[in-house]
Amino acid sequence: MIRAENATSITASFDDIYLGNSYNDVIPVTAADIAKYLPVREKFEYTAGAGIVGNGDASNGWGGPWELTGGVAQNIADKQISNDNILRSTTGNSLFMNNPAGETRLTRPLSQTYEDNGLTYWLSYFGEFNSADGGDTFLAMLINNDTETMGASGPGGQFAASGKWNGAYEFGVGKFSGGFAKNVTALTEDGTHWLVMSVETTGDADADTLRLFLDPNPGAEPQNGDEVAKFWSTRLNDGWKAIGIKNAPGNLESYIDDIYLAIDYRDVVPEDLVVID
Repeated sequence: MIRAENATSITASFDDIYLGNSYNDVIPVTAADIAKYLPVREKFEYTAGAGIVGNGDASNGWGGPWELTGGVAQNIADKQISNDNILRSTTGNSLFMNNPAGETRLTRPLSQTYEDNGLTYWLSYFGEFNSADGGDTFLAMLINNDTETMGASGPGGQFAASGKWNGAYEFGVGKFSGGFAKNVTALTEDGTHWLVMSVETTGDADADTLRLFLDPNPGAEPQNGDEVAKFWSTRLNDGWKAIGIKNAPGNLESYIDDIYLAIDYRDVVPEDLVVID
């Protein structure tokens, strides 16, 4: 029997209810081992004015430092990102992305592969976007090859991307592998946002799903249906080995901070956010 009383604010899911004569009898026969993933955090607390390339090391879920896999190098800025939509501000430094003359492809490898194993992964970051009315892009993404050149002319691979896409004030999620595809929502002006992408894996050959939650409540996990963009594809099934940043040339200027990756929503909420009065 399952019983709930006065539980109007509780959501629960149940599966694999077993009754047996021994411990082995109640172990689901379809249970699969999954990796235990540490939360991965990039706070860009490097020297202001210095380049991002070469910063970071192989610790705390990372497999190594930031690498420039193509295009123009970018610098660390003494800049906090203040988000009036959720009344929170980041602390410390951020990464400034400004490419009037060329593109940038940055990659930082993860210490282990985030497998397509039935888990849901969360990727979040804060961004301030200026001059976002053009066709230039800023995308933070999970990628499946930590040495791969990101972009239409690069080799085949897998990318799950969230951010500002190639349309005026377009924010959403999408992929590059097997052809460019996206799902976006069009905003009306520049601004600062907290972008949270969920990556729902199936553990098999079925399509995995990306959802973008724009400025969700940091204190409450967003629910399916709250997303501003949703995308699914079988081209997202190979796992994830690195985090990448792609910026296309144009007038767009972006400040980025607090890139977090974890298997729980609460672990992609930066712990040092400052409440805005």
